[in-house]
Parts: sequence; C-alpha cells; structure tokens
Amino acid sequence: MLRAIKCDDVEVGQVVRLGKRLESASSSELQKPRPLKLVFRTEDQRTQVLKSAKNLRREEEGVWNGVFIHADLTMKERETRRILVSEIKQRKEEGETDLIIAQGRIVKKWWVTRTAQD
Repeated sequence: MLRAIKCDDVEVGQVVRLGKRLESASSSELQKPRPLKLVFRTEDQRTQVLKSAKNLRREEEGVWNGVFIHADLTMKERETRRILVSEIKQRKEEGETDLIIAQGRIVKKWWVTRTAQD
C-alpha cells in the first residue's frame, strides 16, 4: 500500500490490529474488517503518508478500493469531527455546496470559490 501512494522510503515501526475479533463467527462467515494502526519512525513520515493518502483512490487497478488512511484521533477529536460532519450533511441538504472541514471548522473550498470568481 505504501508503494501505491509513493511512500517507499517510509519506515513502519509498529503495526497493531484494532478492535476485538469476533469469537462466535466461523472463519467462513464474513466479518467486519478491523482497522490497522501504523506507527511510523518519524512525524515527517506520518505527515508524508497522510498527504499522499488521497493517491490511494487514484489507483487504476482498484486493489485498494474501500481502504482509507486517517490520522489517529483522540476521543474528543472524534466527537468534535462527528458533530462537524453531521452539520455539513445538514447544510448540504439545505443547498450549500463546496463545504469541507479544515482546522476544526466548516469552510468553503477556497479553490472552487476562487476559480469561480476569476
């Protein structure tokens, strides 16, 4: 996956499977996939992977469809993000467009606004 997003030089220090394994389900039944937590050697490598994560969707083969890379958030950050996401959904239903979450706030995409004015 790191090769697919052109992060070959990144060193992974630790890989941890998150969540509990379902004991009652047999191996033939489909189980909900559990996320992986990757711990990188440096903060710069972490930033590099997060910036390149969008390239995973651009893969032509489709091997990584349904795989997402997100920063690990605290419970408080997750709750704040959950509230912002629900607010964005509501505002989009009311007709607003080009909204994103940036630095803990809901803002209009500046590149869309700017190109429309040019």
